[in-house]
Amino acid sequence: MPSVISTSSCRKIAQSHRCSGVTLELVEVAQNHIKFIDVPLEQALDISHSQNIYAYDAYLIQCAQQTSTSLLTLDNRLKVTAIRMGIHVMEVMQ
Repeated sequence: MPSVISTSSCRKIAQSHRCSGVTLELVEVAQNHIKFIDVPLEQALDISHSQNIYAYDAYLIQCAQQTSTSLLTLDNRLKVTAIRMGIHVMEVMQ
């Protein structure tokens, strides 16, 4: 997980009425497994430019690529871009 994402963001996801499938307990368990990594900014900026997306979204995509992990997002544009780039996206039921 990029170091710019706070664990409070995870709590907000769990508390959101749009994410009834994600519980606070699940988020707390996930927090115990969070690993902070360095993500090369230059590569994220290249993704941002080539995909015409925000740099922060590109940073998340770079993180998923670098760690060969799935991406969890509620942002449809980020989801579409990630899938187009071959990244597995986990669906959140709304």
